[in-house]
Amino acid sequence: MHAVGFPISPKGSNHPYVGPENDEVPTAGGSWSGGTMTRDGDAGWRWKPHLAFDANSASDAEIAFGSRQPLDLRLRLIAHIPLAGDDLRITAAGRRRLTAALSESGGHDLLSSLACGRVDAPIEPEWCLMDDQYGRNDSWGASYEASVSGSNGDPALRSSLKFLMPQHTFSTIVAIVDLEIDFDGCQPQPCPSDTPAHSRLSLSEVVEFFTTAWAIAFDILPLALHDGLADVELAGRPRVGLHLISERPPNSGGDRTFRLTDLVDLSPFGTTNKQRLSQLSIAVLGRGQLSEPDARVVLRQALSRLAEDSGFDRPDLVQW
Repeated sequence: MHAVGFPISPKGSNHPYVGPENDEVPTAGGSWSGGTMTRDGDAGWRWKPHLAFDANSASDAEIAFGSRQPLDLRLRLIAHIPLAGDDLRITAAGRRRLTAALSESGGHDLLSSLACGRVDAPIEPEWCLMDDQYGRNDSWGASYEASVSGSNGDPALRSSLKFLMPQHTFSTIVAIVDLEIDFDGCQPQPCPSDTPAHSRLSLSEVVEFFTTAWAIAFDILPLALHDGLADVELAGRPRVGLHLISERPPNSGGDRTFRLTDLVDLSPFGTTNKQRLSQLSIAVLGRGQLSEPDARVVLRQALSRLAEDSGFDRPDLVQW
């Protein structure tokens, strides 16, 4: 009761008691905030938290991130997954499950879909363990990386995946999906500073990246710990941070700088008076494992809310 709260009568309901005819019962007053208890057949009752958004999530952007050399753009999805259990650790068998799943599933799509049409070299990303300077691979973490090279041989797209046990900087399990893009490696001519890149990302590509990243965070990376999250008890509300970051912001002092709008086409959201925009961040609260269509709906809501918070004047009119 302390966590989930107490059952309450639905607004406008004439049935103040919970009976066998009730399949859903709202709750309130718990430390996990509002939600709904849902009858799940023979499995009993499950609690589903309400969907909410948090604009104060920028600090998540740098957790466990150590790039060899910043590229131009970074997209990040970071999922805080509160699981119940005392002996949470990554096993050798779990690491084998995770490695096999990455080679067979959407891990390939994460890079190849964005590289297609931007990189002329063969697109054959292969997930490898990260060097221990940049990511841990032991009982407390699993870290992988893959890249696609541009015509100059340097990474044009680089991605890293991390699944980390709770530690002093965060109190839940954390699943992180990072994607970095170097636009000089994605087009014939170098990108002039503070000018829209010829091959900048579209808003639909951003949604598709986050949709794939959501599935990796909740369906694939947790294989290092369990056979999956379906039968694992949650110990709170999941929190998923979404971040779009210019790694060469105008105030960085470098000789090659970009506003976020130079790297991602945000024009479907309208215009904003923020002329030096370099990062957009928002967190989704109360959603964990989702089907692909459901994840896409939640992500579109989150990105529209993020754009509205940043002063764009037409996010509610986007034609998805």
